[in-house]
Amino acid sequence: MGSTKLTKELKEWAAARGLVLGVAPVRPFERGRQALAWLARRGLATPFATGRPEERYRPDLLYPAARSLIVVARPHP
Repeated sequence: MGSTKLTKELKEWAAARGLVLGVAPVRPFERGRQALAWLARRGLATPFATGRPEERYRPDLLYPAARSLIVVARPHP
């Protein structure tokens, strides 16, 4: 199955359940890096902090073989 067909099928599956689905390439989240740097400069911590903060904006460090990210959201009424 090609990636375009799989993406379409995943989006249809999600929509049938009232969800929104997106697919993105695995690459660093620049805005995430900037936000973490901003928080660090102010001495602010988040409940999601890990020992390796770069893992929060570099999905390739957690899953080196990954090529795509699948993101699913449920719209809030």
